[in-house]
Amino acid sequence: MKKPAVLALLLLGMAPAWASGDPGLLPPGDFLGAWARHESTRVFPGAELYGHIDGGAELFLEFGFDVLTLQRYRRGEDEFVLEIYRMADPEAALGIYLMKCGRETPDAGFPDRHTVGRYQLAFVKGRYYVLVTSVEGRAELQPALLEFGRSVAAGISPAAAPAVLGLLPPEGLVEGSVRLIRGPYALQSVAGSLGEGDLLRLGGRIAAVAGDYPQPGGGVSTRVIADYPSGEAASEAFRHLREKLDPLLKVLGEGGDRLVFGDGAGRFGVISRTGGRLAVDDDHIQAQA
Repeated sequence: MKKPAVLALLLLGMAPAWASGDPGLLPPGDFLGAWARHESTRVFPGAELYGHIDGGAELFLEFGFDVLTLQRYRRGEDEFVLEIYRMADPEAALGIYLMKCGRETPDAGFPDRHTVGRYQLAFVKGRYYVLVTSVEGRAELQPALLEFGRSVAAGISPAAAPAVLGLLPPEGLVEGSVRLIRGPYALQSVAGSLGEGDLLRLGGRIAAVAGDYPQPGGGVSTRVIADYPSGEAASEAFRHLREKLDPLLKVLGEGGDRLVFGDGAGRFGVISRTGGRLAVDDDHIQAQA
């Protein structure tokens, strides 16, 4: 065998396993006796996700994305689009789901965390975020939409809820307000008024959790909490946030590892560090939403 051929085989053997996608999770071509696969299975590994999502792929990559497996199904004039996103870990999958799900409208017969409507089923299980979309969105197609989801979910191993969710105090937490953050794109959507960039120095590796709490005088405050590997790392994140704080926010007081800031509308927030934990309590965030 010639050397170039040998090299090609070696490179093929070195290709990442995720490059082939997850065809084993796809329902068969005659699913429910009527739904045939339409067009070939498509696979989008890594940064190739930009070829499928026109804007928004950055958020997937920031949380930690491996590969998307996409398959279309048809029954007569009806069409479903199945998208199976394999994320880096369960934390990444849940982070994407929480960012995308909106107000959850679950079906009692679907066991995994999900939201479903006439046009789409979205669910998260283990390290997977899955979408089943009905192109026509007819109400009578929803049972089949759920069956497609159950078929995929049956092949996915479950995982425990990410520990970061336990950082938020449960008392007073507004239902449906929890979000995960791993970098600047997610942070901007939750706390954009604080400033730009990776303010918390999460770097796609550390996860912060955010949630809303009602305030005694009315309105709500958004709390963001992150645990770092060490007190030194948390202290560095505190200093970085102080330096990069939006210039429209005025520092009202600071001392040690605590800073109070506000704006011209009379809203204020607090940034604090305790050991390896950094917390931001900010009614300014919610006011800008």
